[in-house]
Amino acid sequence: IKLGSYNTPGYAELIFYNDIVYIADGASGLQIIDVSDPYFPVFLDSINPHPNSKIEKCIVHNEQLIISDTNWDELSFY
Repeated sequence: IKLGSYNTPGYAELIFYNDIVYIADGASGLQIIDVSDPYFPVFLDSINPHPNSKIEKCIVHNEQLIISDTNWDELSFY
């Protein structure tokens, strides 16, 4: 049974941490969605470190968000 949905601008690889979904969304950056109420997901913010970033992967480790930007060959820490 589908509870709810949220459409992002790009493709999506995601991780789930403390009722928050972090979506590596390619050229659209990292999308951050609150899913504490799965019937009504809420967009919180997006991160795009550079104007032409391409976010491919993300991870949360020890309360720190790490995203991989393949256009800039770098990791960003938040």
